[in-house]
Amino acid sequence: MIKLPLFPPQLKPDEIDLIKNLVSECVRASVVLGIVPRFVLPGRLHTLKYPLFVRIFKDGKLRGEMGKITSNTDLVEDLSAAVTGALLQDVRFPPVSREELNSLEVEIHLFFQKTNGYREGLFLKYNYYSSILFPWELTGEKEKDLQRACHKAGIFSPCWKDPATEIKYFSVDSIEKFEI
Repeated sequence: MIKLPLFPPQLKPDEIDLIKNLVSECVRASVVLGIVPRFVLPGRLHTLKYPLFVRIFKDGKLRGEMGKITSNTDLVEDLSAAVTGALLQDVRFPPVSREELNSLEVEIHLFFQKTNGYREGLFLKYNYYSSILFPWELTGEKEKDLQRACHKAGIFSPCWKDPATEIKYFSVDSIEKFEI
């Protein structure tokens, strides 16, 4: 079962700056050294556990994305792994090269239980398959969105009709696109 934190993370400006710096360092370490770096940051960031998603852009176009529906570690470790994955492991794109480092932008999205006032997305889990539809991907037509979620998970039947399918709407808090 997908478990989400009850409340948004309510990151403070200095925490957002720390996260942006961590991501910038992680991008460089991942691309140049090919490693998932480990960081120790001051404050509460090591105590937060939020499912998250990272999107990397080059010249305004998607260049890679990766995330986690659940969090068994802390925000810092999950973020490092997601950034590295988006840069080097998104199978739709070749790994990001050193030459691209100066033209990258990053978005970070943290998920929590559906809450009024925040953008809404959808998780779908069916057996070993899962997908996420982000707020900007939803059409507002429930059946169409659920079918799209099944397709995105690699299932071409109406899996949402199966009682074993887990469907969960979520809210997202984002650190808007920033340059590395």
